Amino acid sequence: MAELAAELALTTLAPASTRRLAVPPDRPVPEPLALTADIICNPTARARLADRIADTMGHQYAPGTVQRSRFLLHAMDMGHPSARMRAAYMENLRLLLRHRPALATQGRLVVAMGTGRCGSTSLCHILSGCADACATHENPPMLYWKPRSEQVAFHLQRFAQLRRYFTLVADAAHWWINAIDVLVRSFPDIRFIGLIRDRDACVESFLRIKGAGPNTINHWLPPGTPGQPVTPWDLAYPSYPPNRPEADQQVDGKRALIGRYVDEYNAQLECLAAEDPRRWLLLRTEALDAPETRLRIFAHAGASGHFAPVRLNTDTTQDGMNAYRY
Repeated sequence: MAELAAELALTTLAPASTRRLAVPPDRPVPEPLALTADIICNPTARARLADRIADTMGHQYAPGTVQRSRFLLHAMDMGHPSARMRAAYMENLRLLLRHRPALATQGRLVVAMGTGRCGSTSLCHILSGCADACATHENPPMLYWKPRSEQVAFHLQRFAQLRRYFTLVADAAHWWINAIDVLVRSFPDIRFIGLIRDRDACVESFLRIKGAGPNTINHWLPPGTPGQPVTPWDLAYPSYPPNRPEADQQVDGKRALIGRYVDEYNAQLECLAAEDPRRWLLLRTEALDAPETRLRIFAHAGASGHFAPVRLNTDTTQDGMNAYRY
C-alpha cells in the first residue's frame, strides 16, 4: 500500500516548476511527493513510477524532439530506467539523429568526474564548446553509488549511438567513478578527466548547497536516518554508518562526513590516473580557466575549443539543469 500511495503521489500533476527540465507552462511535469526511503531504495517501484509518468504525460511531447528526450530523462531521473523507458528514449534518439550524417569513424568518448561542487558543470560547458560535440552534465538516469546493470546499460547504449554522429561525446558526473571498468571494456579508446578541488572549499560548498544542521539534506547518512530528509540522490553517494545520528546531522558532524567522502573520492581518482595515465587527465578545479589547462583538455579530448573564462554552478545547482541534457 505504501508503494501504491507513493506511486499515485508521483503521478500527480504539479505546476511546471521542475528543476531539471525546461517545459512550456501549459505542460506541467509531475513532481515527487511523499517519497519514503522504502520507495527510493526500491528500483522496481521506481521503474513503475517512471512508466506511470510517461503514460500520463508522454503524449504531449512529439517523437523525434529534444523536448521528448528531456521529458523521458526527467521521468527516469525521478523514477528508474525501466525497459520501456530505455526503449522509448533510444527510439527518440534514433529519430533525433536520423537526418544527421553518420561519421566514417566513431567519435571520441570523454567521461569526466569529480566529487561534485568541483567545476564539472564548467568543464561540461568547455567541452560543449568544442567543434561537433555532444557534451552533457549528469545526464539522467543517475548511477547509484553501487551501480545497477540497467542504469549502466542505458548509458552504454546511449554513448554508442551518439558516437556514430558526433566527433566528441562527453558526460560529466560524480557517479562515473564506480563504473570505470565497464566503460573501459565497452569503449577501449575512452578518455577520462578527473577534477580535484581544494578540499576545504569543496566541503564548504557542499554545506552551502545541501544545508547545515538538522533536517537538511545529508546524502552521506543511510536513507531513512531519523531526522534526515530522503531524496532520490541519496543512493548516488556513499553513505557511512552513523556513529551518533544526532551529532552527524549537526554542522560539524556533516562537515566531517562530507570531508571523508571528498578525501576518499580524490584518493581514488589519483589511483585510477596513476594506474592508467594514457586514458586519464587530472585537473585542478582552480586552474580550469588557465590557457594551458584548456590546451590539455582539448588535446586529451582530441578537439579544439574556446578559451573564454567560465564559472558555472557557483553557489547554485541550477546552471546546466535545463541545459546539457540530451
